[in-house]
Amino acid sequence: MSNSELAEFLEITPATLTNKVKRMEKAGLVIRQRDEDDERVSRIYLTDKSRSFMDRLHKSMIEMESAMLKGFSDSEIQRIKADIRKILENIEVYQAKLD
Repeated sequence: MSNSELAEFLEITPATLTNKVKRMEKAGLVIRQRDEDDERVSRIYLTDKSRSFMDRLHKSMIEMESAMLKGFSDSEIQRIKADIRKILENIEVYQAKLD
């Protein structure tokens, strides 16, 4: 992704993104490279170190979800997930009203 695409996706300012990317770059989690087609654009890529971290994080999240939902039936789990989605939608609507 380009810096501007990533900032828009994360709903933060490009300046905030730049500061965060610099810290992540120093930590060896991302690298920035100029776009081959448009040298004005800098693209951000994950490193092997960050991919390994993301894999461990994903595994932990799956284990946590399994522990939280232990003992619930499939239909109960689907209902919980639907309720959480609705809560998140309501939060987004509320935040949009504040902007």
